[in-house]
Amino acid sequence: MTEGDLLVFVDADLTRWGPHFVTGLLGPLLADPQVRLVKGFYERVRTESDGSTSTEGGRVTELVARPLISLWWPELADVVQPLAGEWAARRSLMESLSIPVGYGVEMATVMDTVAQHGLDALAQVDLGSRAHRHQANHDLALMAAELLIVAERRRPAPFQLAAGATLRQFARQDGVVSPRLRPIPTHERPPAASVAGRRAEPEAAQ
Repeated sequence: MTEGDLLVFVDADLTRWGPHFVTGLLGPLLADPQVRLVKGFYERVRTESDGSTSTEGGRVTELVARPLISLWWPELADVVQPLAGEWAARRSLMESLSIPVGYGVEMATVMDTVAQHGLDALAQVDLGSRAHRHQANHDLALMAAELLIVAERRRPAPFQLAAGATLRQFARQDGVVSPRLRPIPTHERPPAASVAGRRAEPEAAQ
């Protein structure tokens, strides 16, 4: 059982990381008493089956977490790595929050911290690049289901889709992480049967 006032979380399956992960995550907590939660972000390196590497890691982040945040919590869309396994928090914060037992803990902590203390309680730190063992798609599907449960429990009700909804994504180029906004198609065409002036159906043969 820990006794420190500051808690640092680092995934145990990392294959590329450095001690600066710990010092970097602690920095904002030590420098600013208003900060309660620090999220790391990085380039997620993925090793392909042929041994080559790419930066296409973080599949659940890109396919589930980021779209959910962009649609339902746009005020959190600037969080670069909502599912980063490397983060730090004040003990007093963690003792005040309900904690999902699975993979939803990181997203729940971000949502609940901002809901209770505002955006100024959240800081982010660029940790460079990071790699870890990757899971099979079936395991990632279970992770995605856990995130959907976390989101549903915290979803704004009634939910109103903002006009001009956008998906905020992030890309790193020359060491600089920049956001990219992409419009999300939200319009639905009405049923063809309800459209005035549609072509009449031919009468059944007598």
